[in-house]
Amino acid sequence: MQVLPGYPIGTLFLMLCWVGVMLYAGLLDSNPFSNPGRAGILVVSQLPLVFVLGTKNNVVGTLIGQGYERLNYLHRFVGRFLIFAINVHAIGLMYEFTSTSAWSTVIKIAHIQWGLVGLVCMDLLFLLSVSTFRQMFYHVFYASHVVCAIILLIATCFHNPTAQPYIFSAVAVYALDRLLRILKSRITSAHLHPVPELSMVRVQVHAVNGGWRAGQHVRIKVLSMGMGIYGWMEPHPFTIASVAENANGQGLTLMCKKAGDWTGKLYSLAQGSKDSESQMGKDVTVLVDGPYGGPGNTIVTSYSGAMLVTGGSGLTYALSLVEEFLQKGMQGTSSVLVAEFIWSVPSPSHLFPMIPIFTQLLDQAALANLSLRISVFYTRAVAEDALQGLDMLPPGLSLAPGRPRLEKTLGSVVERTCEAYTSSDGNGWPTGVFVGACGPPALTEEAGNTVRNFNRDRFHAVGGIEVQEENFSW
Repeated sequence: MQVLPGYPIGTLFLMLCWVGVMLYAGLLDSNPFSNPGRAGILVVSQLPLVFVLGTKNNVVGTLIGQGYERLNYLHRFVGRFLIFAINVHAIGLMYEFTSTSAWSTVIKIAHIQWGLVGLVCMDLLFLLSVSTFRQMFYHVFYASHVVCAIILLIATCFHNPTAQPYIFSAVAVYALDRLLRILKSRITSAHLHPVPELSMVRVQVHAVNGGWRAGQHVRIKVLSMGMGIYGWMEPHPFTIASVAENANGQGLTLMCKKAGDWTGKLYSLAQGSKDSESQMGKDVTVLVDGPYGGPGNTIVTSYSGAMLVTGGSGLTYALSLVEEFLQKGMQGTSSVLVAEFIWSVPSPSHLFPMIPIFTQLLDQAALANLSLRISVFYTRAVAEDALQGLDMLPPGLSLAPGRPRLEKTLGSVVERTCEAYTSSDGNGWPTGVFVGACGPPALTEEAGNTVRNFNRDRFHAVGGIEVQEENFSW
């Protein structure tokens, strides 16, 4: 159950518990105005935690099986609380100094000056990371975040030398993350191929053919001046659309939707030359960093059924999972007997370039003992001629107008899973249904609510239903 969009009860409970501990430590037998040093100590003690939650390779995520992107809300939450606490610390000291007319004297003291430097850095970290500013001026946000964080650590050491163990811990956390990111990075060649119908670029990295799980993502830099003066230095995250160690040797495949300045330049770069008389494309050098995220400790192929709900470029998330079902099914190591693949798009024209891929998946499903259905829904009204060529789709692939009816579809998946499990050679009970959702927040939230409101008797009959929501965010 979600109390607020994106914040289920468990998440809010965790956040409130942490705030309770911080308030207890900061206010017990202490007045912020008469003892402002307590708030400063509180800030210093939590700096390593902020750095841990802000790194791509963090120990908290490793322990609980969650990617850094799923813990970023905690990084923001803890950081904002520390902004509040450091300002309480500063205001308390300023009140004390001004009320005793000592301000003109103490402002000349070095450790007080370093404290003011740290305060300015903390406030800038907050102001320049506000969601609207971050999305409009990401370069400024990123650069300021790194610079201010470094200056903050230095200033804190000079402001209060007893804080150095905490500062060194934060530095060690950041240094370890950078080292791991270097070890997980690779510079190689990639082929860019534009897909005009989807306003996407398919990035094919043939040299990278293993080392990731379905549902994970990588961060890439396209090392070409065609991306602009700064664009070639920018890392951008994309969900992997292929399965690891594919028999066809297609390697790492990304589908990058044209949705902003950087992806627009990538699309233009992909159209810049022809790799044949009829096909557009371009070879470039890329830096691949990752993989990250994914299902964590969840073994998706251990479930008896699956429903994958995607919107737009969230398609890539489902493609890699379906390919994993098929690959493991052919090897006899997958328990998934039923899979429903739902793709919501604005126009039916988006289906055209995907028909060969969907047809191949449906053909392979029979060999992998997987009952696969692919349902495409388009949400905009179109003329009849827009549907020409889509009236003879292969069995298992359907196209319909409107939004997907997730409750009805989930019920069908549960029913089919129970029937398939009963008629198979399996013993015992079904091992549950996995629901994965990737796309706009409204779609993923609807998928989550569908699972949470699902009939409890049918929920238990299929062995439970687990949902994982992947939202588009920046």
